Amino acid sequence: MKGVITHKRINNILGILVILAALYIFVLPFMPGVSWWVKHDAPVVGAKSATVLPVTDSIPAENTLVIPKIDLRTIIHDGNITSLNKGAWHIPGTGEPDLGGNTVLAGHRFTYSGSAIFYNLDKIQKSDMIYIYWEGKRYEYVVEATNVVPPTDTSLVAPTTAPVLTIYTCTPLWSAKDRLVITARLVVE
Repeated sequence: MKGVITHKRINNILGILVILAALYIFVLPFMPGVSWWVKHDAPVVGAKSATVLPVTDSIPAENTLVIPKIDLRTIIHDGNITSLNKGAWHIPGTGEPDLGGNTVLAGHRFTYSGSAIFYNLDKIQKSDMIYIYWEGKRYEYVVEATNVVPPTDTSLVAPTTAPVLTIYTCTPLWSAKDRLVITARLVVE
């Protein structure tokens, strides 16, 4: 009789662990959205209202992408496609802010592992500002367009004569069906 009780207890504990793991897997994809909602859009008394990441004059030591509208500040990684799992990835062979052309950055919108830095990229709108700190200098871009294209559309990495910033990620959220593309032009001072 004692062995049956022990087996029941073990089964109950394992059942609870399976339920907790399932809840974790189900809830995790929603956490960045809930965090954003509480910080920006929540109609809750005392909630912060649309805080925007401040842009400072201090230059980071590493190449960095800053999008104040979505409170994003992240290092830009160079290298092969494995760099995509580290955060914002500068696509090899595309332009660079200091050299002109089409500077193309890609990043994950959601992953269970790795960095999903572009979760809120869909909140970017025309006229929003994007900053890149590159090789010790700040470059300011203004968003001109947001588009959704199929993953087969390679025109987003095509070279340009004008200095342009292109950022893309998968869309809709939790799917790789299409690509959300943000196009911004360099603000010349």
